[in-house]
Amino acid sequence: MSPPGVLRVQKRGPGLRYDEIRGIAERLLDENIDETLSEIVFDFSNVREIEAPWTPVVAQLIAFARRARASCRITALQGQPAAIVALLLGDGACRSLLSVENLARPVLN
Repeated sequence: MSPPGVLRVQKRGPGLRYDEIRGIAERLLDENIDETLSEIVFDFSNVREIEAPWTPVVAQLIAFARRARASCRITALQGQPAAIVALLLGDGACRSLLSVENLARPVLN
């Protein structure tokens, strides 16, 4: 259960695709979300893979964060999804829109 003013969106399956994140973003923006909402948390603890192409998935999250009234945060990224998000959110302007908990810099071989 989320504290007051926080909406938690949890992805249940192990893959994350552009059409899924786009659908989630559209529903959240279309619904009349309570104006007292201060934060939207995307819980990706079950996500093991961001399916290619990766850039549109992260771009959709950034676009949503720009339009949302509340601050946006991603939690529980690990493995391949964490490396992709770290790589694509390397720009400070993007990081200011979408905060990510415990995101280490990727190690690329």
